[in-house]
Amino acid sequence: MTMQSTAASLAVHSEWRRNRALGPIIGVGVLTAPGAIWLGAPQAAVAAALYCAVAIIVAARVQAFHPFATFGAANSVTLFRAALLSLVAPLVLLEASGERHFTLIFGLAVFILLLDALDGWLARRAGTASRFGARFDMEVDAGLIMLLASFAWLDGKAGAWVLMVGLMRYGLVAAGWLFPKLARALPESRRRKIICV
Repeated sequence: MTMQSTAASLAVHSEWRRNRALGPIIGVGVLTAPGAIWLGAPQAAVAAALYCAVAIIVAARVQAFHPFATFGAANSVTLFRAALLSLVAPLVLLEASGERHFTLIFGLAVFILLLDALDGWLARRAGTASRFGARFDMEVDAGLIMLLASFAWLDGKAGAWVLMVGLMRYGLVAAGWLFPKLARALPESRRRKIICV
């Protein structure tokens, strides 16, 4: 096998993996579309834009960091969690206009947290844990924390200081750009996993 044919084979394989993510991306989008429609026109547009951004990032990143032939059930659950977050975001924004959706936001947040326990378990059980899945899960968790912190502030339950809780992950990413040592992967730590869940 020549180097050129190996490169072509890898390109076809990575394109196939990206396309394998399209089924779950479309399926989860269709599954959560009624929720977006229920929100009403402006909020549905926000939810759709957020989900499209997630879908584009997932499709672009899965090929480089997910070595398995299928997208996997665990990543599909994480994608569903991200779609639910895209529905929560406009509800949180409505808090600024005086509309109250505490019960719905709380219920969705609890459901998203329960699903968080499921995606890692599915990945370990199926043997499909990957850098992509771990990072995807972490970013969805960070998004949930940011939305809940924003909700606490907008609902008047806490001062603006609570936004710092939600911005911690993004602050670490920004610090990693300035100090590359901070951007390196951390070694496995059960203690860190327990604290972060």
